[in-house]
Formats: sequence, structure tokens, C-alpha cells
Amino acid sequence: MAIPLAGFIITIVWAAGGTQNPHRRNLARGMLVFMLIAAVLYALIFAVIGTLIAGLFTQIFSNGDFPEDFSHFFNDMYSFDGMAAQFYTIRALLL
Repeated sequence: MAIPLAGFIITIVWAAGGTQNPHRRNLARGMLVFMLIAAVLYALIFAVIGTLIAGLFTQIFSNGDFPEDFSHFFNDMYSFDGMAAQFYTIRALLL
């Protein structure tokens, strides 16, 4: 069971009746139920955290000013004049 893919496959085989030992079959069925519950909880936690982060970004950037200013920053950054202006701006801030 320590090898991830092989352990999962053997658990399915044992749970489906691939063993004559009833204790091993019940253990495998319990492990599959546990894996299913864990997967559902992980998906739920991921969805809740993702929704919270998306709401946070929506709230932060909802004023409309930031994306436009940010796009101008990138457009200017890739021209020589824009890079020089940014260099002098950063230099002035550091000095």
C-alpha cells in the first residue's frame, strides 16, 4: 500500500473480491471509502479557498483604474524609452 499507484490498484482489486480473506476485503473497502471522503473534503476546501481568493482579487481590482494603469506599465516597459524612464524612476526612489 506504500507505493501510490500500485497500492490504489491493489486496494480496488481486494475491495472487489480479489482476495479470499474477508478481513483484507473489508480493510480495502474501508480504505476506498476513506479515500473518497478525503478527496471530497480536499475538493471542497480547494473550492472554498479559491472562491475566497477570487473574491479578494475582485474586491481589490474592482475600481477599474489598476488594470488600465498596469497595461500601460507593461506597454512602456518593452520600449527603450519606457525602460529608461522606469530606470530613472527607480533610481530616483532609491537615492
